[in-house]
Amino acid sequence: PTAKKIYIANAGDSRSFLATYHTPTQTTHITYATREDKPHLIDEQSRIKQMGGEILYPETDDPRDSSRVLYNNEQTGTQSSIAMSRSIGDWEFGKLGVIPDPIVDRFVLREDVVLKEVERLQQMQVESKFACEKEQESQEKEDEMTCHAIDENDIRVFGVSATDGLLDYISPDIIVSTVASSLFQNEEDEESPEPTSSLCLFSSLEKLIYSAARGWHDEMGGQYRDDIAIATSVLH
Repeated sequence: PTAKKIYIANAGDSRSFLATYHTPTQTTHITYATREDKPHLIDEQSRIKQMGGEILYPETDDPRDSSRVLYNNEQTGTQSSIAMSRSIGDWEFGKLGVIPDPIVDRFVLREDVVLKEVERLQQMQVESKFACEKEQESQEKEDEMTCHAIDENDIRVFGVSATDGLLDYISPDIIVSTVASSLFQNEEDEESPEPTSSLCLFSSLEKLIYSAARGWHDEMGGQYRDDIAIATSVLH
Protein backbone atom coordinates (compact mmCIF):
# COMPACT_ATOMS: atom_id res chain seq x y z
CA PRO A 1 0.00 0.00 0.00
CA THR A 2 1.01 3.62 -0.54
CA ALA A 3 2.71 5.17 2.47
CA LYS A 4 0.54 7.69 4.30
CA LYS A 5 2.00 11.19 4.11
CA ILE A 6 1.31 14.35 6.07
CA TYR A 7 1.72 17.82 4.57
CA ILE A 8 1.88 20.83 6.86
CA ALA A 9 1.66 24.31 5.33
CA ASN A 10 1.91 27.42 7.47
CA ALA A 11 2.07 31.15 6.79
CA GLY A 12 1.90 33.70 9.59
CA ASP A 13 2.32 33.66 13.35
CA SER A 14 -0.14 30.92 14.20
CA ARG A 15 1.59 27.58 14.71
CA SER A 16 0.92 23.93 13.97
CA PHE A 17 2.29 20.98 15.92
CA LEU A 18 2.70 17.32 15.08
CA ALA A 19 2.60 15.31 18.29
CA THR A 20 2.59 11.75 19.58
CA TYR A 21 0.91 10.05 22.52
CA HIS A 22 2.23 6.83 24.10
CA THR A 23 -0.79 4.98 25.47
CA PRO A 24 0.88 2.81 28.20
CA THR A 25 2.54 5.80 29.87
CA GLN A 26 0.06 8.49 28.76
CA THR A 27 2.91 10.78 27.74
CA THR A 28 3.08 13.22 24.85
CA HIS A 29 5.89 14.50 22.67
CA ILE A 30 5.98 17.29 20.08
CA THR A 31 7.80 15.89 17.07
CA TYR A 32 7.47 18.93 14.82
CA ALA A 33 6.43 22.57 15.13
CA THR A 34 6.04 25.25 12.51
CA ARG A 35 7.90 28.47 13.04
CA GLU A 36 6.39 31.89 13.56
CA ASP A 37 7.03 33.93 10.42
CA LYS A 38 8.55 37.09 11.87
CA PRO A 39 10.19 40.05 10.10
CA HIS A 40 13.44 39.81 12.07
CA LEU A 41 14.29 36.32 10.77
CA ILE A 42 17.32 36.50 8.48
CA ASP A 43 15.66 35.20 5.31
CA GLU A 44 12.52 37.21 5.94
CA GLN A 45 14.13 40.56 6.69
CA SER A 46 16.33 40.24 3.61
CA ARG A 47 13.28 39.94 1.35
CA ILE A 48 11.36 42.69 3.15
CA LYS A 49 14.23 45.18 2.95
CA GLN A 50 14.85 44.38 -0.70
CA MET A 51 11.21 45.30 -1.41
CA GLY A 52 11.48 48.59 0.47
CA GLY A 53 9.95 47.48 3.74
CA GLU A 54 10.96 48.95 7.09
CA ILE A 55 11.27 46.68 10.14
CA LEU A 56 10.58 47.76 13.71
CA TYR A 57 12.48 45.66 16.24
CA PRO A 58 11.17 45.07 19.80
CA GLU A 59 12.68 47.17 22.56
CA THR A 60 12.25 44.55 25.31
CA ASP A 61 13.26 40.92 25.85
CA ASP A 62 9.64 39.84 26.31
CA PRO A 63 9.16 36.97 23.81
CA ARG A 64 5.64 38.26 23.14
CA ASP A 65 7.03 41.55 21.82
CA SER A 66 7.37 41.02 18.10
CA SER A 67 9.29 42.62 15.29
CA ARG A 68 6.91 44.35 12.88
CA VAL A 69 6.78 45.58 9.29
CA LEU A 70 5.82 49.26 9.07
CA TYR A 71 3.48 50.68 6.44
CA ASN A 72 3.15 54.39 5.78
CA ASN A 73 -0.10 55.41 4.10
CA GLU A 74 0.78 58.41 1.94
CA GLN A 75 -2.87 59.30 1.38
CA THR A 76 -3.85 59.50 5.05
CA GLY A 77 -0.45 60.20 6.55
CA THR A 78 -0.96 57.38 9.03
CA GLN A 79 1.35 54.53 9.92
CA SER A 80 0.38 50.94 10.65
CA SER A 81 2.30 47.74 11.23
CA ILE A 82 2.01 43.97 11.08
CA ALA A 83 3.81 41.46 13.31
CA MET A 84 4.31 38.89 10.55
CA SER A 85 6.54 38.42 7.52
CA ARG A 86 4.01 36.14 5.78
CA SER A 87 0.28 36.68 5.73
CA ILE A 88 -2.71 35.90 3.53
CA GLY A 89 -4.77 38.89 2.41
CA ASP A 90 -2.70 41.82 3.72
CA TRP A 91 -2.40 43.39 0.28
CA GLU A 92 -0.71 46.67 1.20
CA PHE A 93 1.96 44.92 3.23
CA GLY A 94 2.45 42.54 0.32
CA LYS A 95 4.04 45.43 -1.56
CA LEU A 96 6.65 45.54 1.23
CA GLY A 97 7.62 41.87 1.17
CA VAL A 98 4.96 40.35 3.42
CA ILE A 99 4.13 37.37 1.22
CA PRO A 100 1.30 34.80 1.44
CA ASP A 101 3.51 31.84 0.45
CA PRO A 102 3.44 29.11 3.13
CA ILE A 103 6.38 26.99 4.19
CA VAL A 104 5.41 23.39 3.45
CA ASP A 105 6.88 20.31 5.14
CA ARG A 106 6.11 16.70 4.34
CA PHE A 107 6.32 13.63 6.56
CA VAL A 108 5.85 9.93 5.87
CA LEU A 109 3.65 9.02 8.83
CA ARG A 110 5.11 5.66 9.86
CA GLU A 111 8.78 6.20 9.00
CA ASP A 112 9.18 9.86 9.94
CA VAL A 113 6.89 10.01 12.96
CA VAL A 114 5.81 6.67 14.47
CA LEU A 115 9.07 4.71 14.13
CA LYS A 116 11.20 7.67 15.14
CA GLU A 117 9.07 8.08 18.25
CA VAL A 118 9.55 4.38 19.03
CA GLU A 119 13.31 4.88 18.74
CA ARG A 120 13.20 7.92 21.01
CA LEU A 121 11.21 6.10 23.66
CA GLN A 122 13.47 3.06 23.48
CA GLN A 123 16.50 5.29 24.02
CA MET A 124 14.82 6.93 26.98
CA GLN A 125 13.97 3.52 28.36
CA VAL A 126 17.60 2.48 28.19
CA GLU A 127 18.86 5.69 29.78
CA SER A 128 16.31 6.19 32.53
CA LYS A 129 14.10 3.09 32.63
CA PHE A 130 11.33 5.09 31.04
CA ALA A 131 7.98 3.31 30.65
CA CYS A 132 8.61 1.14 33.70
CA GLU A 133 5.67 0.78 36.04
CA LYS A 134 5.44 -0.57 39.55
CA GLU A 135 4.19 -4.10 39.75
CA GLN A 136 2.10 -4.67 42.85
CA GLU A 137 1.20 -8.36 42.75
CA SER A 138 2.15 -8.70 46.39
CA GLN A 139 3.44 -6.66 49.28
CA GLU A 140 6.87 -8.25 48.85
CA LYS A 141 7.07 -7.09 45.22
CA GLU A 142 5.69 -3.64 45.85
CA ASP A 143 8.82 -1.88 44.61
CA GLU A 144 9.62 -4.24 41.74
CA MET A 145 9.78 -2.53 38.37
CA THR A 146 8.56 -4.05 35.12
CA CYS A 147 9.66 -2.51 31.83
CA HIS A 148 7.27 -2.72 28.91
CA ALA A 149 8.46 -3.12 25.34
CA ILE A 150 7.87 -0.06 23.17
CA ASP A 151 5.40 -1.09 20.50
CA GLU A 152 4.56 1.08 17.51
CA ASN A 153 0.91 0.10 17.91
CA ASP A 154 0.91 2.06 21.17
CA ILE A 155 1.83 5.30 19.40
CA ARG A 156 -0.90 7.73 18.47
CA VAL A 157 -0.25 10.72 16.22
CA PHE A 158 -2.29 13.92 16.16
CA GLY A 159 -2.02 17.49 14.95
CA VAL A 160 -2.81 20.77 16.67
CA SER A 161 -3.00 24.26 15.20
CA ALA A 162 -3.29 27.31 17.44
CA THR A 163 -3.21 31.07 17.04
CA ASP A 164 -0.66 33.27 18.76
CA GLY A 165 -3.43 34.66 20.95
CA LEU A 166 -3.59 31.25 22.61
CA LEU A 167 0.15 30.56 22.55
CA ASP A 168 0.96 33.87 24.22
CA TYR A 169 -0.46 32.50 27.46
CA ILE A 170 -0.38 28.70 27.20
CA SER A 171 2.72 26.70 26.30
CA PRO A 172 2.68 24.19 23.42
CA ASP A 173 3.46 21.33 25.81
CA ILE A 174 0.41 22.07 27.96
CA ILE A 175 -1.80 22.44 24.88
CA VAL A 176 -0.61 19.14 23.43
CA SER A 177 -0.95 17.19 26.68
CA THR A 178 -4.44 18.60 27.26
CA VAL A 179 -5.57 17.66 23.77
CA ALA A 180 -4.04 14.18 23.99
CA SER A 181 -5.70 13.30 27.28
CA SER A 182 -9.04 14.33 25.82
CA LEU A 183 -8.57 12.43 22.57
CA PHE A 184 -7.21 9.18 23.94
CA GLN A 185 -8.06 8.80 27.64
CA ASN A 186 -11.19 6.71 26.93
CA GLU A 187 -9.64 4.76 24.07
CA GLU A 188 -9.21 1.52 25.99
CA ASP A 189 -12.56 1.75 27.74
CA GLU A 190 -14.90 -0.24 25.51
CA GLU A 191 -17.93 0.96 27.44
CA SER A 192 -17.10 4.61 26.88
CA PRO A 193 -19.13 5.93 23.91
CA GLU A 194 -17.46 8.14 21.35
CA PRO A 195 -19.77 11.14 22.00
CA THR A 196 -18.41 11.33 25.56
CA SER A 197 -14.87 11.51 24.20
CA SER A 198 -15.87 14.20 21.71
CA LEU A 199 -17.55 16.23 24.43
CA CYS A 200 -14.47 15.87 26.63
CA LEU A 201 -12.31 17.20 23.78
CA PHE A 202 -14.65 20.13 23.19
CA SER A 203 -14.64 21.02 26.88
CA SER A 204 -10.84 20.83 27.07
CA LEU A 205 -10.38 23.10 24.06
CA GLU A 206 -12.90 25.50 25.53
CA LYS A 207 -10.96 25.62 28.81
CA LEU A 208 -7.73 26.38 26.94
CA ILE A 209 -9.43 29.24 25.11
CA TYR A 210 -10.96 30.65 28.30
CA SER A 211 -7.62 30.39 30.07
CA ALA A 212 -5.88 32.42 27.37
CA ALA A 213 -8.75 34.92 27.28
CA ARG A 214 -8.40 35.38 31.03
CA GLY A 215 -4.69 36.05 30.59
CA TRP A 216 -5.40 38.73 28.01
CA HIS A 217 -8.10 40.28 30.20
CA ASP A 218 -5.89 40.43 33.27
CA GLU A 219 -2.96 41.95 31.38
CA MET A 220 -4.87 44.33 29.12
CA GLY A 221 -7.65 45.26 31.52
CA GLY A 222 -10.32 44.01 29.15
CA GLN A 223 -9.37 46.61 26.51
CA TYR A 224 -7.84 44.23 23.96
CA ARG A 225 -7.11 40.62 23.20
CA ASP A 226 -5.69 38.87 20.18
CA ASP A 227 -7.61 36.24 18.24
CA ILE A 228 -7.79 32.92 20.10
CA ALA A 229 -8.49 29.72 18.16
CA ILE A 230 -7.42 26.07 18.16
CA ALA A 231 -8.05 23.03 15.96
CA THR A 232 -6.96 19.42 16.27
CA SER A 233 -7.10 16.16 14.31
CA VAL A 234 -6.16 12.55 14.94
CA LEU A 235 -3.78 11.35 12.22
CA HIS A 236 -2.86 7.85 13.37
